[in-house]
Amino acid sequence: MAHEMNLDLRKSVKQYMKLTLMDGKTIEICKPSKKIFNLIRPLAESFNALENAELSETDSWEVLDTIYDFMSKILSHNLKREVISVEYVEENLDVDDIKTILEMYMQFVNGHLETAKN
Repeated sequence: MAHEMNLDLRKSVKQYMKLTLMDGKTIEICKPSKKIFNLIRPLAESFNALENAELSETDSWEVLDTIYDFMSKILSHNLKREVISVEYVEENLDVDDIKTILEMYMQFVNGHLETAKN
């Protein structure tokens, strides 16, 4: 007699961080995939370089482009699979907003990692 076991990840319960932006748009950001984890460190390093004025003006603009691109990718990793464009992020978030979102997202991620350890 054969036994069948099914696992449908589309039906699994996902934990997410709910984010409401200034224009009223609500995004439910998922816990990070490996791809998103790989963006977090460079994003944090970019902020540190920017805050410590370690960059030339040209490099500062490149770092800002990187920050906005990474934030677009993080926000696009959401329950609805809605793509949040770099242009949307540029129009609706300033650097302080992005830093705040990143800090809260890291708390969300760290809570995920702590749960996984236990």
